[in-house]
Amino acid sequence: MMINQHNFDWSITNRNVVLFIPNFKRKHLLIPTLMQMETALPRNEWLVLVVNDGPHEDLSDLSEFNLAYFTFDRIPMTERNGCLIRNYVLQRLQSRVVGTRDPEIFIKGGDYFLSLAEMEDIIYRPCSMVELQEPMTPKILANPMIDVTQLPARANHRLRTPDEPRAFHAGVAALVERFKQVGGYDEEFANHYGYEDIDMLRRLVGSGVDTIIDPNVQTYHIWHPRKAKFLKTVRHNGLIYDSKKRKNNPTANEGKKWGKGI
Repeated sequence: MMINQHNFDWSITNRNVVLFIPNFKRKHLLIPTLMQMETALPRNEWLVLVVNDGPHEDLSDLSEFNLAYFTFDRIPMTERNGCLIRNYVLQRLQSRVVGTRDPEIFIKGGDYFLSLAEMEDIIYRPCSMVELQEPMTPKILANPMIDVTQLPARANHRLRTPDEPRAFHAGVAALVERFKQVGGYDEEFANHYGYEDIDMLRRLVGSGVDTIIDPNVQTYHIWHPRKAKFLKTVRHNGLIYDSKKRKNNPTANEGKKWGKGI
């Protein structure tokens, strides 16, 4: 029986820390990033929650990585809906802290889970996000334990300032209740993908909580192709974001309305 949102047991998310990973046909990229995760935090205090966003991938063989998963089954099937799936999870999580990253993101250095387990009401961010060169992807898939820190990069983004928006889904974390207080992700962004993460960070910062940059934790992004339609959507959502930012409304989802930026 396929595990979907209707039969998933949410009680297993009753941990100190949950790392939430939306997955869209990227199991092949998810595997090496899981294989290189290390932590001293006891397994009963953390969990990796992976949610297939539409297309089903069997992830049952990845349970050794302290991973639970389900497929977000939508009828009728629609295009990828990043905001909807994230809001669905946030409203049901039972953990104290939630971090979020994409399947193709390596978290290296320090102890990510232990740092999140010890954090209070803050916004947690790794110190940088390195984008690896395109030719590196086949090498990583062929050798999942390759030292990604030594691979050539095409960009290196240092997250020096608290409101630096780049690479939100590369390990950013906060209390689950803090995400709920700002009303979740803004579903008004076109096709519900692109700039919703930057908007979320802007509203978290605007809610008055401090940002902590972890100097020991870096992230590495595996290159993957992006369709022209996706890039067009991102550009369009950038215009929407700029408009919202000019209105200077840091807590967009008011009145306890989820997913409706005002």
